[in-house]
Amino acid sequence: KTHWDYLLEEMQWLAGDFQKERRWKNATARKIGKGVLRFHHEKASRQERAKRDKVHQLRRIATNQAKEVRSFWSKIQKVLVWQHNTLNEALRKAALEEQ
Repeated sequence: KTHWDYLLEEMQWLAGDFQKERRWKNATARKIGKGVLRFHHEKASRQERAKRDKVHQLRRIATNQAKEVRSFWSKIQKVLVWQHNTLNEALRKAALEEQ
C-alpha cells in the first residue's frame, strides 16, 4: 500500500465517521426536541389541572358556606316559630283569664 492508499482509506473512514456523527446529532436533537415538547405539554396540563382543582376547591368552600347559611336561617326560623307560639299562648292565656 502506498501513502495515497492510506490517505484515501482515512478519508473514507472520516467521511463515514462524519455521517455517523451527523446522524447521532440529528437523533439527539430529535430526542431533546420531543422532551422539550413533552415538558411544555405537561406544564400546560399541570396548569390546567391546578385551575380545575382551584375551581373545585372554591366550589366546595362555597357549598360549605351555603350549608352554614342555610343552617343559620333554619335555626332563626325555629326561634321565630318558638317566639310566635309563646306569644300566641300568652295571648290565649290572657284571653282565657279575662273570661
